[in-house]
Amino acid sequence: GSEDGSLRLRTLTSSALAYGANSEKIAGVFEALHCGSVTVCKARGDGKELWTGGADALVCVWELRKHRQSWSVEQACSLASHSSRVTCLALCQEQGVAVSGSKDRFAILWDMDKKRYVRRLGDAHPGPLRQVSVNRSNANVLTFAETVVSYFHVNGELLARVDLVGVHGRVQLKLPETVLVTSCDDYQDGILLVSGHKAGQVALWDLPEGPGVRTFSLRATLGTGQNASVVALCTDAGQRRLAAGDDRGNVSLWASYETSNAAPKTPFYA
Repeated sequence: GSEDGSLRLRTLTSSALAYGANSEKIAGVFEALHCGSVTVCKARGDGKELWTGGADALVCVWELRKHRQSWSVEQACSLASHSSRVTCLALCQEQGVAVSGSKDRFAILWDMDKKRYVRRLGDAHPGPLRQVSVNRSNANVLTFAETVVSYFHVNGELLARVDLVGVHGRVQLKLPETVLVTSCDDYQDGILLVSGHKAGQVALWDLPEGPGVRTFSLRATLGTGQNASVVALCTDAGQRRLAAGDDRGNVSLWASYETSNAAPKTPFYA
């Protein structure tokens, strides 16, 4: 997306992904998608839809179609519940939900299939939403604002909250930059939250049982070996490998006990 409200769709060849060759090709340029800038864009897992958020506070859904060698988009709907620019989006096709976060400090849950509002998640967050993430196992939602992570049941109930900065146990965590919720379900004693921080820190968190609003517990920390901010996190489909990218272009990879002898101290699933 860009400041002028347009969106560029690019294609990558398998050779480009395998060998790092610069063979990006612009497959389509779509203009005037929003009144103002396109601030975020996510594609549905099957590639049939694009969801965009804009400075106009709208979440828009676009049907993506291919005509021979060219692509086109047709608007399916506009979803209006935010009062300020949309800052982040997450789609979970497995559970049929989408989540948007905004500068207005609220997170909204949407029905992906019916394209309609479901509910607002909690009260106002401590600041503009930086990131939202959906647990593929149960549709629970993780939100990230300022340095605080909140975890909501899909029905809107606040389950847990933690401030990621400061001392946890004996570990001094730097400022957080990005977060990721795994597919760990409620009955599994595993890693539910991964956070990336400045100075190459990656933190693994679980969620102990308890009454009321719980707090995440730091189980282990990993180091990338780079004095750079971790700005991107990703796990594989089996939740056995974790990749972390930093703002200098480095990518670090860890594997769990079952897949490698060079494993972190804690598996992503216990």
